[in-house]
Amino acid sequence: YAKQQGFGIVKAGSAYKLEKGKTLNERRNFDKERRLKMMEGDANAMAAYFHRMSTDNQNFFHLHRLDDDERLKDLMWVDARSRAGYIEFGDVVCFDSTYLTNRDVEWVFTNWISYMGGKPPSGILTDQDAAIKKAIAKVMPNTRHRWCLWHILNKLPLKLGGYDKYEEIKQPLLRAIYDSYTVEEFENSWNEAIDAYNLGENTWLKVDNDTFIKTALNIYGKCIFCISLYQEREWWIPPYMKDMFWAGMRSTQRVESMNSFFDKYLKKQTRLYEFVQQYCKAMERRAEDEKQADARLS
Repeated sequence: YAKQQGFGIVKAGSAYKLEKGKTLNERRNFDKERRLKMMEGDANAMAAYFHRMSTDNQNFFHLHRLDDDERLKDLMWVDARSRAGYIEFGDVVCFDSTYLTNRDVEWVFTNWISYMGGKPPSGILTDQDAAIKKAIAKVMPNTRHRWCLWHILNKLPLKLGGYDKYEEIKQPLLRAIYDSYTVEEFENSWNEAIDAYNLGENTWLKVDNDTFIKTALNIYGKCIFCISLYQEREWWIPPYMKDMFWAGMRSTQRVESMNSFFDKYLKKQTRLYEFVQQYCKAMERRAEDEKQADARLS
C-alpha cells in the first residue's frame, strides 16, 4: 500500500512512519542503507561478534557479500588458530562442499588465499565437481587438484548397477584402482576389465575418448560431458598422485567425521549468530583434545 501511494519509510525510534513525497531513488538508497546495517537480528548479532573477535585478535578475518536485494548472501571467516595451522601444515587442504549452495567458489578461494597470506596449498582434495575444478584452475593454477576417491566409487551402483553382472564387474575395477602400484599397471588392469565385460560403450568408463565425443555429437548434436572418468584419471587414481605428498589423504571422509563432530554443537534450529559462536567453541574443544592427546603420547 505504501509503495502504491508514493510513501517512503523512515525510522523513528523503534517504530517506522511513512513520509510522503520520497522519490524512488531516495527510497532505494534508504532501503540499501537500512539493509547494509542489517538492523536487528541474526546478521547484526553475528556482525557484532565478528567485530569483537577482530578487535581482540588482529589475525581474525571476516568478509561478507550481499545479494542484489542487499541481503546477506555469503559469509566467510578465518580465525587465528586456523591461519597459524595453515602456515605450519598447509601443504594439503581438504575442501568440504557438503553444504555449499552458492556455486561461486572462485570468490571463496580468492579471499581464502588472501587471508592465508597469499600462499596457495601444494595440493587440494575436493569432490568431483566441475565448478570447483574450474575455480581451482583459475585461482590456484599451480596447486595439484585431487578428487575424493570415496565419492567417485560411491557412484558405482548408480552408473553400473544396471548390468546383470554388476557385483562381478566392480571387482576387477576396484582392483585396478586400489592394487595398481604404477600408472602402467593401472591402465593395463583397467583396459582388461573394460574388454572382459564389454564396457567399451559405457560413457562413464570410456577409454576411447574420440569415439565418446563422436557418439555424443551424434546423439545430442553437441558435446555434452565429453570427458569420461577414465580420461580424467589423473585427478583421482592413486598411482597418478604418487609424485607428491598428500598427508595420507585420498578421500574427504575425514571431513565427514568432522561434520559428525560439529553435530554435537550445531542443530538445524541453531540461529545464524549462534552458529559462529558454537563453531568457535567446537574448534576450541578440538584443539584441547589434540593438546591432551599429544601430552599422553609425549
